[in-house]
Amino acid sequence: MAHHSHRTLCKFFATPKGCRLGNKCRFAHTTDNPPTQSSRGPRLNDNFVRNEPIEPPPDIPRGTCRFYWQQGNCHRGFECTYQHTRSPSDASLTPVADTVDSPPDIFSIEGMMASTGIRTEHMEFMSPIQAHNHIKHFLRATYYFENAARVQGFVKVIASINDRNKAWAFLDLMVKGDGIVRIGEVLRFKPISEHIGLTRGALSFQVGYFPILEYLSSNLVLKSTWQKNINLLYTVVEDNFERLSDVLQACVGNMINNRSWEDRTTGASITLDGAVIFRTLSTVLLQYVNRFKSSIRNHPELVVLVNNLVDWFDIWAKDISSIEPSFTDNITRLPPSTRRNILDTLREEINRLSTIIQRETNNDAKLKKPFVPPISITAAQLRDANILQFTQTYDPPGDLRPEGKRHDNDHEDISMIRIAPTHEELLSSLTPYLPVFRPEAPHHHQEDSMERHLDIQFRLLREEFMSPIRSSVTAIHDDLTRMWQSPGGGNRQVKRELTKLEGILENKGGAYKTSGLNSLFFFIYTNVEFAPVKAERRDLTVGLVMDTPPGNSRDADATKRYAYWKHSRRLTGGNLVALVIISRDELEVYLGTIAWGSDIAESSKRSPDRIQLRISFFDPLVELKALKNEKISRRKGHYAFLIDNSVMFEASRPFLEKLQTVEPTEIPFAKYIARTSESLENIKVFPPRYTASPQFKYEIGSLFTEENKPMDSLNIQDPLAVEAARQHLIRGSCLDPSQVEAMINTLTREVSLIQGPPGTGKSYIGRKILDVLIQSQIRPIILIAYTNHALDHMLTSVLDEKITKRIVRLGSRSSDERILEYSLDKIERIAHSGELGRSLNKQYSTMKRTEEEIARVMQSIQLPLISMEQVNGFLQIRYPEHAETLLNPPFWIQSLCTKMWADEEKNGGWTKVEGRQKSGVVIENLSRTYYGFWRDATDIAYITPPVKIAKRGTSEEEKQKLNLTGAPIVATDPTTTDATSTNSNTDPTTTDVASTDIPDVEIDDSPMAIFFSELGYGNDRPTIPTEDRDLDSLMTFYNVWSMSAAERRRISELWDEEIRKIAYENNLEAYKELRERYKEACKEYNDIKDESIRPRVIMVEEAGQVLEAHVITSLASSVQHLICIGDPQQLRPTLATFSLSMDSTQGNELFKFDRSLMERLANGGIPMTQINVQRQILYPKLEDHELVTKYPPVQGMASDVYFLTHMNPEAGLEDSVSKYNTYEVEMIRDLVLYFLKQGTYSGPGDIVVLCAYLGQLQRVRQALRDLKISVSVDERDEEQLAKQGMEGDTSLSTFEEVVVAKHIRLGTVDIYQGQEAKIVIVSLVRNTGNFDTQSSSIGFLKSSNRINVALSRAKHGLYILGNASNLRKSPTWSKIIDELEIRHQVGPGFAIKCARHSGETQTISKPGQLNAYSPEGGCLIPCAAQLPCGHICPSMLFAPETR
Repeated sequence: MAHHSHRTLCKFFATPKGCRLGNKCRFAHTTDNPPTQSSRGPRLNDNFVRNEPIEPPPDIPRGTCRFYWQQGNCHRGFECTYQHTRSPSDASLTPVADTVDSPPDIFSIEGMMASTGIRTEHMEFMSPIQAHNHIKHFLRATYYFENAARVQGFVKVIASINDRNKAWAFLDLMVKGDGIVRIGEVLRFKPISEHIGLTRGALSFQVGYFPILEYLSSNLVLKSTWQKNINLLYTVVEDNFERLSDVLQACVGNMINNRSWEDRTTGASITLDGAVIFRTLSTVLLQYVNRFKSSIRNHPELVVLVNNLVDWFDIWAKDISSIEPSFTDNITRLPPSTRRNILDTLREEINRLSTIIQRETNNDAKLKKPFVPPISITAAQLRDANILQFTQTYDPPGDLRPEGKRHDNDHEDISMIRIAPTHEELLSSLTPYLPVFRPEAPHHHQEDSMERHLDIQFRLLREEFMSPIRSSVTAIHDDLTRMWQSPGGGNRQVKRELTKLEGILENKGGAYKTSGLNSLFFFIYTNVEFAPVKAERRDLTVGLVMDTPPGNSRDADATKRYAYWKHSRRLTGGNLVALVIISRDELEVYLGTIAWGSDIAESSKRSPDRIQLRISFFDPLVELKALKNEKISRRKGHYAFLIDNSVMFEASRPFLEKLQTVEPTEIPFAKYIARTSESLENIKVFPPRYTASPQFKYEIGSLFTEENKPMDSLNIQDPLAVEAARQHLIRGSCLDPSQVEAMINTLTREVSLIQGPPGTGKSYIGRKILDVLIQSQIRPIILIAYTNHALDHMLTSVLDEKITKRIVRLGSRSSDERILEYSLDKIERIAHSGELGRSLNKQYSTMKRTEEEIARVMQSIQLPLISMEQVNGFLQIRYPEHAETLLNPPFWIQSLCTKMWADEEKNGGWTKVEGRQKSGVVIENLSRTYYGFWRDATDIAYITPPVKIAKRGTSEEEKQKLNLTGAPIVATDPTTTDATSTNSNTDPTTTDVASTDIPDVEIDDSPMAIFFSELGYGNDRPTIPTEDRDLDSLMTFYNVWSMSAAERRRISELWDEEIRKIAYENNLEAYKELRERYKEACKEYNDIKDESIRPRVIMVEEAGQVLEAHVITSLASSVQHLICIGDPQQLRPTLATFSLSMDSTQGNELFKFDRSLMERLANGGIPMTQINVQRQILYPKLEDHELVTKYPPVQGMASDVYFLTHMNPEAGLEDSVSKYNTYEVEMIRDLVLYFLKQGTYSGPGDIVVLCAYLGQLQRVRQALRDLKISVSVDERDEEQLAKQGMEGDTSLSTFEEVVVAKHIRLGTVDIYQGQEAKIVIVSLVRNTGNFDTQSSSIGFLKSSNRINVALSRAKHGLYILGNASNLRKSPTWSKIIDELEIRHQVGPGFAIKCARHSGETQTISKPGQLNAYSPEGGCLIPCAAQLPCGHICPSMLFAPETR
């Protein structure tokens, strides 16, 4: 910049950051010592170094972005409002990537065409910088299209935005600026023609209109995380659909009739490709229909357009598939196989669109026609008696129900159902609508439709999480009904038993527990009060303060209380809770989730009696109650408490939301998943669609162990190549024959099921499949695992085998440091530096600004800050008589105010700036106001002196005279310590008196006396007000200065409360408006964070344990390959609602909700490959692997497998979780100690104890802890123990004297699938105490899946405790016991043997015998081994490993 001596120097120019105004600064940018690169910004690229000082930049052209001019980039990207032009002098220093022309996806239509050398562009594209600079011209508010040529210029810019160029960012300014206006003007332009040479002034459909539709359908737009912007963009289609439909009907219809996409009426050839036309039109219409659910009702012409689109496609597809096609189309130059793949892909999309239109049309017709229940059914429909039963009992949902809706949340359409149950729904006495999951059962959706399947999955999954909280509320309501019908409980003449709720309320909280088949267990927290509402962590939360529950949480030591809550699993973030408010024999229930970050432990430090947490409620009414500071626990008949069922709502919410909102036609593999009415055996399972791409081959070289690989790649389109690969892999790969079969079947089937019984290497084959897919460039791949442990194990092995490092781990609780490096949080932090980061930061700023605004409004409501003028105005309007006396106090008070305020001014006394009242109101500048003086009772305090002391013997009359102001006087005798008064009837406190003569008493010369004397009152003093009238009396008593201090507090609190209510009413509308804005801003921020992934492959580990609903919601429309690896014969998914499971009679008959997708497809007839190298009783086709034969025998035991059968009965309540067997607990304690003494099994996890019931697990854990043995319990079992109130003392988690080597794992059978140990001890618990077989109840021990898991975890030894006779009721158990009896492995006692003296064996059948016969792990015979000193060892024999 040139030096201007007449201009003042800019003081910012020489600073490190420079002047932000650049050449617009009105001050001179010059200095005698030009700043260096390190002291002035913006800096040059660090890769270039200059020795000489950098001269100030030359003048930047007007309207040019200074960042782009100086640095070659701009962080605002396409949001920048300035032109992006590079400085010619610096362009060589910082090269800028203008365009990055990335190759198209080889599996897309464009990619398949490009792979054969055919490109689909029909226009000349601009670079991003060119487009950025040109688009500004069209976005001026005053711009308009004068003619078709102007439109063409704008469309050329829009047409340049293509998916291949990664330099593009989503044009936010297109939506929020006038870009969306220009697009609408293009769609409305007239005339439009496919032959512009025949129509004067027409805009070409091919190059002036169609590119707008291409832009709307581009992945660049549709993959954006700004869903709100996409919706806004598609409002252009909604607003202009009638015109758009007319254009498409005319132009595309004419081109189809003419069998040509080309415009030959101009000098230059203008053409399109059919594949691009049909892909674009189907995408735009699909997006439009999915985003505007009322599109068909609003635009009936949409149905006609889609029907024509189907016809047009059929005509075109038939023509280009013929030997001599009429259409001049690039697709005709493709190989037939590639052409078929493109047509199949397009046909599927168009059929999907047609299906949606047909479905929505039928739904509209159904809304107009009332539901009529079937009167009769034909004989053909009566496939069995169940159909008649289902039809007769069918009670449809919502408005389809003849009697009307069950409640306000009962809807036919699942998208209308609020996921969290409403108050009316919770208290409804009608049974909820649960659709029967059987093909012959009636349903309001069509048979074998994906709509029906999604409806069933949604309603059953919702019932699974909702049932516990509904049952809890029902139990509470029943107790309350009894209490209301017979109030007073056992305290009245009419005696009745106290309800469980009453007992819990009296105890200030605790567990509510019932027994039986439908047992309940939940926690109640009492005396709930509101704390302030806050906007934080992207949510609005209400604070709740409540009683600390009984137990260790009430410890007097704050440190112990803090430790308890820090490690407790109660009140976990994300849990669904219910706030129950009781008032005037009415019940209100409000549901919410516990906010993450609710630091209950920190709040417990303040008091042993109260804790605080924060709740995000579904109903805004609770927030309004809290904002009003409504008292909800204030008396006996008006109280509130919190219910916690330990139901993790956040674990179900994403799946339920997806089931509600997903478009049914977008779910792949519908022909397998939705078909339930007939077998799948006759349905051919095709290869994954990506394998049909031209020249695609699987890279399988990594599977071979030989250096000279017989083949590196596999083309599955060639059957001979597939068979050759199978044979080569069997002969020379790292896989056994059954694994080879699993590999080949997976690569050739789009839905692959692999059954891997325990120990057969299903995780290994899973890794090898991943390796092949990744080497073949098939990605993204989503891996779904049932547990965090399984997921981390798989990812660790992928890293160890160097398959890939391009991993993102979703979820939490990873215990592996390496895996943490690939967590989503860490990846997001890295990604935030790019375009996504800028979008996130921008939206985060918007969200935080709204958060600050709503926080200020909530502060105004909850803690109003008002001025004295507002207080005076309030009193003059609402209480004018009181205001009159308040503002005109008695003369002596006026004088006292003047004196005190003058003293403060003179002496600099403390000034009270503001005061907070109990009601929650802050008033500014209370000092030096009559209101503040009155409210604080400063006048009363002034005339009330401190306590005075009178000598012993002072008469009552003299004491009364001495007490000039009514202050209490205490009589004392300095000569004696006797505190007894000479007058026993004397009250130590005196009454208020006026002034009187005081003979023979010292004259008071205090400041107060001087003050009143100067005012002319002499010895007279004002009477101190002492009355205590109620509010009603004070409302009509206007002399406020004559009120006592207590009365002033009472009435001022009332006024403060009314002021607060006025603040609430004045700010309520602002709060509601800001609340919606804040929720929307948070949603937009989350939408940006949740960037959509378009996976090609889904692999499910332990698929037999994953709910079908969880798998279906993971199936994005982009998925072309589903791989399920697991074992349907092992554990099914765990449910909280027993009545939905296959273990219950009702669940097995009607719902089968815990049946995995893998199990259902396999049962339906989809081929399932079994890996079969192992040995198990339950898998007769398995073979032993060589490794199995090398396992050593169990040291100290005569048999490696043994079933100890006994008749010691079970104990515990009738519910399904708390049962235990004391005999088995004691035997397990002895066995564990015995195995640990062997030394061989002292490693962490070498010994595992599996219990069939939580009650048994709790008692076994305590028994082992008593022996100072370290016990490891899985976190899922810990959560279940906490839910059932069995978590015990958290201080018992560690022991000072524990031996580290003495470490065993303890768990329930349900959590141990996929894991193994050297020694497994199984406690079955159930025992009738007799030999009964038929009538005995064995609970869920009858489940063959659980049996399988329990008996397949051991590597060296398996020991079972139970009643063999009772178990024979189960066919599976009967088969197992028969096999064990043949091997002599069943009996009343374990046989132990000494490892040194092999002849020494003992049978152990009672607790305590093991320690008696083998106190040190060996036997009682002296060791007799020669010691190094030469002596013979006289001690009893130790176990060999511990001698």
